[in-house]
Amino acid sequence: MEQQESVFVARQPIFDRRRNIWGYELFFRNCGEDTCALITDPAAATRAVIADGFAIGTKGLPPGKSVCLNICHQDVLDASPLALPAKTVVLEISMTEAPRVSMAALQELKAKGYRIALDGYRGEKGLDSLLRLADTVKISFADHPAQEIMAMRSRLKGFSCGLAASKVEDWEAFEGAKALGFQYFQGMFFSAPEIVPGKKIPSERTTRLRLLKALADPDTDLAEVVGIFSADPPLTYRLLSYINSPAFGLNTEVSSLKHAVSLLGVQPLKRWAMAALISDHDRTDKGSELSWISLHRALFLKLLAENGLAAGWDPDTLFLLGLFSNLDSILGLSMALVLENLPLEARLKAALDRRDAASAAWLDLLRGLEDGDQEAMRRSLALLKIPAHRAAVLYMTATRLAAEALAETTCSV
Repeated sequence: MEQQESVFVARQPIFDRRRNIWGYELFFRNCGEDTCALITDPAAATRAVIADGFAIGTKGLPPGKSVCLNICHQDVLDASPLALPAKTVVLEISMTEAPRVSMAALQELKAKGYRIALDGYRGEKGLDSLLRLADTVKISFADHPAQEIMAMRSRLKGFSCGLAASKVEDWEAFEGAKALGFQYFQGMFFSAPEIVPGKKIPSERTTRLRLLKALADPDTDLAEVVGIFSADPPLTYRLLSYINSPAFGLNTEVSSLKHAVSLLGVQPLKRWAMAALISDHDRTDKGSELSWISLHRALFLKLLAENGLAAGWDPDTLFLLGLFSNLDSILGLSMALVLENLPLEARLKAALDRRDAASAAWLDLLRGLEDGDQEAMRRSLALLKIPAHRAAVLYMTATRLAAEALAETTCSV
């Protein structure tokens, strides 16, 4: 029986020096029946990206953002990237592939308007012609000590390429990269909380936590939910805009809060309101990206549960796990402080603060998918007993649903 092929589509933001989003790197993985297999034919993977993955991975992105896409030497020779928009796409070549790349073919792609990025630079010699052609060179800050990075930076001063720091894990690495003149930054620092020890929770965050607490409480009844909305006119307006959208296909306009609540039901209403509150907290590029990631995670985990792929977990609990997994970063608070203020079941709290390895496997799966980490994906899918091809389909479905839902929750007043 022929094995079903799936494509995982994930994206990771790349920031500029002001922490605004410059672009995204897209990760694509072909997966087999049970585990994410290593890609044995990178050129075939690129064709799958062009045919299916690019549109999915870029859905919902703001205009004008660059999209970095990994390609191999065969892709350069075949000119496969010509099917993608040169204005948007940055062709990223790993340094392991670089020695096999046809310079003539790469120059033709460059002449067509494509930008070239070299990934994983380690100070290799003998590649000056490629470095002269590159628009950007990416150096991993997690894989090299500071002294090595400084030496690589000195070597690259003779070239006009820009510098990108990958695997930026903390504030120190971010500040160090900026001091060395790096223009672009990528890594988990941008999804981690930025905590100032001992700072007081601002009043608006206290209010938001209070609302989230009520919405997350399974014992909150319909009357209390209506009360929450009544106290927040902008949220009520957005709810009415949401329920009157064409997606619902209603014959009559819904103009009252009570009618809207009765149509949606308590649980769907709670889910929508939590997503709206989270997405509304931070309007910067970083805040918008974190909101998208949180909602995408929530919908993906919920779909797994609804499709019988999350033994022992119900859809609403996994939805909360995904939605709240970035809440520390979004609110700028420690996860411990966030969890103090939310009435979540013990297992959910243990997963969010990673005290329970079995529960935290869900977060490891999400992180692996978003980082394009094949080993983490393979390990997590095996541990959770989820067939990779089914997870891939649901992950792509969640990508579409998140883009649609976030657009609906961000209607302006």
